[in-house]
Amino acid sequence: CHVACTYDGARMRVYINGREAGGGLDVVTGVRKNAEPFRIGWLGSYGHLNGCVRDVAVYRRAMSWGEVYARYRAGR
Repeated sequence: CHVACTYDGARMRVYINGREAGGGLDVVTGVRKNAEPFRIGWLGSYGHLNGCVRDVAVYRRAMSWGEVYARYRAGR
């Protein structure tokens, strides 16, 4: 599965295989700075993800649906 998540400062969205799953969720939060390293596949007190994370990309802005879909299509 191709999974992408975006947060534009107001709404969080999850995309699975290039399509938005649900309608997004309005969220009021901020990005905290701390001494912890940035982790992919770590589920906090639940431990590590039981699976494979093959490719990861982090952007400074939220991608549009079209950009997410194009990335999904390019990865096929």
